[in-house]
Amino acid sequence: MNTLHFATVALALRVRVPRAALMEHLPASPYTLGTDIAQQTHDYVLHAQLGYYPPLDFLKTQNVIDGYLFDAAQHIATVSSEFAQLRINEKLVPIFSSVRFQAIHIHAFALPAIRPNQPHAVEHLARHYTPDVVKCDLLLSVIQKQKSEQGLEHYASTTVERLLGEEFDEFEITSARLM
Repeated sequence: MNTLHFATVALALRVRVPRAALMEHLPASPYTLGTDIAQQTHDYVLHAQLGYYPPLDFLKTQNVIDGYLFDAAQHIATVSSEFAQLRINEKLVPIFSSVRFQAIHIHAFALPAIRPNQPHAVEHLARHYTPDVVKCDLLLSVIQKQKSEQGLEHYASTTVERLLGEEFDEFEITSARLM
């Protein structure tokens, strides 16, 4: 008698929501927002003589950036994460027996890996603070007739890349591991 076996792969993705999708759902450009936040942050960092750029939450609590910019970043982050979740579910649910989101993070709210003394720091900072990059931690389940987990990470990674690679302006699988 054959039994079915369930296997789960944890997959971490980093995607950049397409520019056209954001422009379709937002009243203003998220790229202008990123530039405005970056310039205000850069001015603050130079004045305070910091050797790093702080994350957005710190900038808001210290009143470094205008409150409306932070609110706009949160709104754009919500649109970006909803778009990413929708596309991921649309493409992966028909293939995998289960698709679960463990975590969703907006890259713009993380500590920037950019330093004030780097060349083109403000331009890189503007790209970082634009809330269009979403990091997703997924759990993908597969039903198998045989209990063979060999190569399952590769199967999940290549399938996800094939299905989602063209859906986003940037797409990267940062990790895949068997659970």
